[in-house]
Amino acid sequence: MKKMLFQWIVLFLIICAVPAISLSGCMGTDKTGGPATSSPEGSVIKETRAATAGIKLPEPKLTGEMPLEQAIVGRRSVRSFADSPIKISDVSQLLWSAQGITDSSGKRTAPSAMQSYPLEIYVIAVDVTGLADGIYKYVPDGHQLSIVMEGEVKETVMPNKAPMYLAITSNPEKLVSKVGDIGKRFAYMEAGHAAQNVCLQATSLGLGTVTAAGFQEQVLRGILALPEGTELLYMMPVGRKSN
Repeated sequence: MKKMLFQWIVLFLIICAVPAISLSGCMGTDKTGGPATSSPEGSVIKETRAATAGIKLPEPKLTGEMPLEQAIVGRRSVRSFADSPIKISDVSQLLWSAQGITDSSGKRTAPSAMQSYPLEIYVIAVDVTGLADGIYKYVPDGHQLSIVMEGEVKETVMPNKAPMYLAITSNPEKLVSKVGDIGKRFAYMEAGHAAQNVCLQATSLGLGTVTAAGFQEQVLRGILALPEGTELLYMMPVGRKSN
């Protein structure tokens, strides 16, 4: 009788233990021994790498061969580009002109209301000497690029065919949260300041560009992986002028 009772007790303990073992196996554990989250680990790793992978750009030049007045006179909208690459040093100079840091307090090349800096500049590299094809985001701090996507980007969705494109985006909530809806106007004004800087810098480098607003917005938003709330304001193809 005692033997039979002992067997029943052992069987009961085994049955109770099985669900706990199965549950632990399905959920897994994290490094602390607790249950693992259900977040897709792969996507988190990719986003983290894109945010931390830095490509240091050549230092921008603070003096040039073309006077400002000559660049203003020579600036024209260019929509047809030569089938030739541009240099990473040119990309560096263009990005610096748009949002580069110009002093130790963090002020930049384009004025920004309350130094909020809602703009972010993206580079789509198609044929740039010294830079692999792909999509990059400009990081003013350290004058570098972070990788958004590596690999060839189809030019069929771009305005005009060029060796590179600059995308100027804005997160107006940085200003709206401080001053209300008028903050959107400030952000749009700042985008205009940055775009004009790029136009003049391109002219001084012997390059051409145009401030394009007609583009496939939703497609490009997906390609650039823009977060919700970020507005795509300008697409600027850049290259050497075709004859």
